Amino acid sequence: MVIVVTVGIATTVAVAGSLAAAELLCGPIRRGDEVALRYWLERGVPVNWSGVDGTPILWAVMKRQPRMVAMLLDFGADPDEAVSVAVTGGHLDILRMLDARGIDLTARCGAYRQPPIDVARGYGHHEVVAFLEDVARRRNRNGVSPPRHPAP
Repeated sequence: MVIVVTVGIATTVAVAGSLAAAELLCGPIRRGDEVALRYWLERGVPVNWSGVDGTPILWAVMKRQPRMVAMLLDFGADPDEAVSVAVTGGHLDILRMLDARGIDLTARCGAYRQPPIDVARGYGHHEVVAFLEDVARRRNRNGVSPPRHPAP
């Protein structure tokens, strides 16, 4: 795949391959540049492509950028990866945002397909465990499990 980008009036840059495409998104995330991230997403750079350093959603969660995480999800990023990285890293702020968006925080996630609460316990993230216990209580009280991939 080749993405042709016009920068300014006369400069054209050609980028080939998934690594370069992922970098178009990961670079702005690392810099905290929401405008550039939205620019590339609106131009169709694939949101779930993985570069050498991981996917854009991985970077946004690790950098604790809830607005960027939300933007990536709006453009189709994998919520399972967002949950997995947030639980592993103990990023309660991101987990609260995901819960508010209706993402199921009780479903198995990550490479080992473990319940998020078990992952949080394993990493010693006590505040995350307490939050996920509350999420599970709400889920059981309501008797309804939110969809893992809510409609946009």
